Amino acid sequence: LGSPAERVEAYDISPASLDVCREAVIKRFGTDERCGFHAIDLNREPLPVAAFDAIYTTGTMHHIEKLDVCFASIRR
Repeated sequence: LGSPAERVEAYDISPASLDVCREAVIKRFGTDERCGFHAIDLNREPLPVAAFDAIYTTGTMHHIEKLDVCFASIRR
């Protein structure tokens, strides 16, 4: 992370995956104070409105049932 104002928000359907991510962040940076970890089903729940400057995804989109709804949530 660069500026102290920057945050990383991690979203995954699996709380266990988020725990692994949190542990890796703490191991690498010594803290997770500038990271949020959120269990969410992108097939059922929208992302927060106007909350992100950029979104990076890997190994996710093929699990989304309605890509148009998900992308509309991202654009908000």
